[in-house]
Amino acid sequence: MSTLFSVMLALLAGVSIVISRSINALLAEKIGALSGSFFNYATGLIASVVFLLLFGLSTLSSVSLLQDSGNMILLLGGVIGVINIILLNRIVSLIPPLQLTLIVFTAQLASGMLLDYFLLDLFSIRKLIGCSIVIIGLLIHTYAQGKPAA
Repeated sequence: MSTLFSVMLALLAGVSIVISRSINALLAEKIGALSGSFFNYATGLIASVVFLLLFGLSTLSSVSLLQDSGNMILLLGGVIGVINIILLNRIVSLIPPLQLTLIVFTAQLASGMLLDYFLLDLFSIRKLIGCSIVIIGLLIHTYAQGKPAA
């Protein structure tokens, strides 16, 4: 897969996250955060089954990997995803979309740097500086939001 194609997919993923979060917020406003999270994942399960049947039935053989109890931690992604959706459903109506995106992005940068360091023994001063710049930008943006326009 080419680098350009990978970047385009990453951009598409970023856009889809913001759109999904906004749709989930509308659903949560109508039926509540927990119910909204349930239906979000229920429809996601249905879509996943359809995609699996259409494109990846052969991948079902990899389920045997989960028979080893040491690999059960690999299923935590779904649990963490549910927690993420519930949290976002609760706060998305309280924080403007741009500011929420910046806050979530900053948290993703910081947690990504920590995972790189603790799991892969990777550290980059450039990443630390970049994350710091984003945090400073978020603080400036937040401060500017609180000030009346001149």
